[in-house]
Amino acid sequence: MHNIVKLLAVVRDSLFTYDRKIAGPVLSGRRIYVHQSNPWLKACFIAAASSITGTVSSVHDGDTLRINDRASGSQARIRVFGIDAPELTQTCKAASGATVACGQVARQALLDAIAGQPVKCDVQRTDKYDRKVAICYANSGSGPDLGRTLVAKGAAVAYRHYSSRYVADEEAAKRAKLGVWEGSFTLPWDFRRQQQTGSSSSSSSGSSAPPDSSECLVKGNIASDGDKVYHLPSSPSYSSTHISQASGERWFCNANEAELAGWRPAGCTIKGDIDSQSKKQLYYTSQHAQYKAVQVDVAAGERWFCSSSEAVAAGWAAAPGSSSNAAGRNTLSGL
Repeated sequence: MHNIVKLLAVVRDSLFTYDRKIAGPVLSGRRIYVHQSNPWLKACFIAAASSITGTVSSVHDGDTLRINDRASGSQARIRVFGIDAPELTQTCKAASGATVACGQVARQALLDAIAGQPVKCDVQRTDKYDRKVAICYANSGSGPDLGRTLVAKGAAVAYRHYSSRYVADEEAAKRAKLGVWEGSFTLPWDFRRQQQTGSSSSSSSGSSAPPDSSECLVKGNIASDGDKVYHLPSSPSYSSTHISQASGERWFCNANEAELAGWRPAGCTIKGDIDSQSKKQLYYTSQHAQYKAVQVDVAAGERWFCSSSEAVAAGWAAAPGSSSNAAGRNTLSGL
């Protein structure tokens, strides 16, 4: 039983890795591996999860706090799941051009959301800093989701590498130009990377060095016509593609993260769209009259295809008025 509980804990703490085998403990002299797609993974995670309820003893920044755990009587360090807030020392630019201490603003936003009440945090995993990564709710669990509150007001962004839970809230805040979206800012993970390398946003142009995590090797390139294309290490143009962060280009840790952020796969130009009225799954080639107007919303189940045959095999039908484009490749710039 002890070994089973140990394995469940390892699976829980590794749940948000992307498309890889998860190394479990050594049981009976053999290392156990569990792939993330295993159907009982979610059940294991739920079994190993826990909740922490208590008063907040301190708030470090917009996504990190300490809780006095009622059950254990000890303090727990909490990293709010699914969001990334500006670092405490980070500044942003308002629409007027004025400098805003957005890191301090984010911290205050979390304090305001807590409102002096106990919080309940549902632990998802433990990170490498021994913090409990958790979905937290105000008022002992009966109040709003703290992460959603911060993202919805533009005090934090959705941490898409780990979850799409708050992507819709971020998009709404961006459309309304709330918080950091009012002006300009550096994404928190890029800010941390710049601090580690000693660079700044003004000196990051032409940077082709990958982020500090060796797993984040997907290149997000922007073509001269604005087309956003990502390149996997296996892509033919990968080595010749250079990333200019000053131009809005960026690194991604996986293909899903890139597509959620609005990039398409290199060599794949066919758009899979779900009709808002009929709910039919339709694909559009670049020759279709409505092609440019179609936006691929990956979070809603829409997707990119590399060929018409791939779309058909996946159960998508050609949009009315489509002309034949069996290849679907290399029809747009940025490849």
